[in-house]
Amino acid sequence: SKGDLLFHINKMAIKDKMLTVQVKYGGGCVKPHVFELVTNGIISKEGGMNFYLLHKTHNDMCKALLIEDLSFDLAQLYNLQSSVLKNIQINKMPKIDLK
Repeated sequence: SKGDLLFHINKMAIKDKMLTVQVKYGGGCVKPHVFELVTNGIISKEGGMNFYLLHKTHNDMCKALLIEDLSFDLAQLYNLQSSVLKNIQINKMPKIDLK
């Protein structure tokens, strides 16, 4: 059901080319919950790239409120686009600058 896939991004940061995203979601019976970070790879004129964090775990009927820190390695992005790419945006949240 759609409810399984609801989640909230509490905070995000980039450090040492690693993106950490703290997510909050309901569940507790299915472990681990699977999240996937996807992009179409298009860089805007302003140097931004849009990403979507998708919650892929279904059918967790438990109601515990869980907070989890996800990590994604962005090293490839840095190597590939270091001169052009200035920031990324995930799920329409405020942009994060690539340092």
